[in-house]
Amino acid sequence: MAAVRSIRALSPKCQQQIVGEAAPVHQPQACKVHHPRQASGVTFGFKRVSNYSLKRRITVATRAAATVVSPAVPDVDGATWRKELRRRVSESLPEGGLIYMEAGEQQSRNGTDGVSPFRQESNFLYLTGINDPDYACVLDTRSGALTIFAPTIDPDMVVWHGALPSFDEIAERFGAQECLPKDALSDALRRLEAEGAEVVHTLPGAALPEGVEVGCRVEDAKLSEVIANCRTVKLP
Repeated sequence: MAAVRSIRALSPKCQQQIVGEAAPVHQPQACKVHHPRQASGVTFGFKRVSNYSLKRRITVATRAAATVVSPAVPDVDGATWRKELRRRVSESLPEGGLIYMEAGEQQSRNGTDGVSPFRQESNFLYLTGINDPDYACVLDTRSGALTIFAPTIDPDMVVWHGALPSFDEIAERFGAQECLPKDALSDALRRLEAEGAEVVHTLPGAALPEGVEVGCRVEDAKLSEVIANCRTVKLP
């Protein structure tokens, strides 16, 4: 029955590709379906099609239809694409200022020394393209400048976890103006505040890290809605 419903959801042209030209797919009353316990197969207009062949034809026809209607993907690199996304978010914020966001954290499994599969915070991934834990970023919506704050690793742990890329490599890869260690966040925010920033936008319920104090107003009521609206409109 699921196979029949899948066929009826396709266009008439795709249905013809699946069951053949002789099948009266435009006349549902002419289609006879056998119960799976009674027979293994489906009869369309007295033309018998095996379950395997039917599923295969559905797959081929669906892919062919998707190939026809799918728009062309622009030939741009990831950093350029993310820069355009950040520009759209920046222009949609009513007050401008700064955006502060944090990546997700790596979660350990209870009672083991292993970790659970990591899933990045979706809004952070949308703006930066970074799919690793423990990062943070500040976006200056006035200039579009992105600053990434990367985690550091104890030199003794490199043998177990491997070396992290350099700050310059991270900045170049993700299209940031600079990349700094996470403990440089306070100095970076104070510098941007001195340059005229008046508000720091965060996601709802998020706050600046403990010990980071700035004179700017921290606002968490607008950023989430702005990003959600931008994500509903896909880039061409």
